[in-house]
Amino acid sequence: KDSAGVFRGITECVRGSFQPPLAGHRYVAGVDLARKRDYTVITVMDKSNRHVVAFERFGNLDWDTQYHRIIKACKTYNNATAILDGTGLGDPVITAIAGGGVRVIPYILGGSKAKKELIDKLRINIENGTISFPHIPVLRAELEAYEYSTTESGVVKFSAPTGKHDDTVISLALATWVADTPEWKYKYENKPGI
Repeated sequence: KDSAGVFRGITECVRGSFQPPLAGHRYVAGVDLARKRDYTVITVMDKSNRHVVAFERFGNLDWDTQYHRIIKACKTYNNATAILDGTGLGDPVITAIAGGGVRVIPYILGGSKAKKELIDKLRINIENGTISFPHIPVLRAELEAYEYSTTESGVVKFSAPTGKHDDTVISLALATWVADTPEWKYKYENKPGI
């Protein structure tokens, strides 16, 4: 069943399989870093068709091992750009991963507005079927359970139900955020007479 909460159309997005890196393809990696009892999740997406081609979820690993796994995933997929939740763990993590030769884009989830924009973009992509991912039971369960609430002041808050995780949702949302952004290309024009 699809979520009665935030995401509708999940079933239609579940298709295809994981894939090896293809020459000439550009990839992005959404990385949600582990907090105390959470998991670190790496979701690699092909920018050309917005399909999840690789997925890793791990917990209880020392930082050094996590750091190397993130770098390895990005380098394996044609030097994928990594977008990381820069909240909490912050700059040292981003600096360390960038120091490993990976292009890193931090996304600060600290404010409710930033998280709402991130989740709204993922929600729209799922409803429109413009992203796809193989059957990943933990991802599907987290998407189906994800919920929202409205505070007394009218602020919409997104989260996993109490006692549940949302690491795979955030990782997918981060990958989608960057995959949705067109590549910037430098264009040089030589105009005579100027």
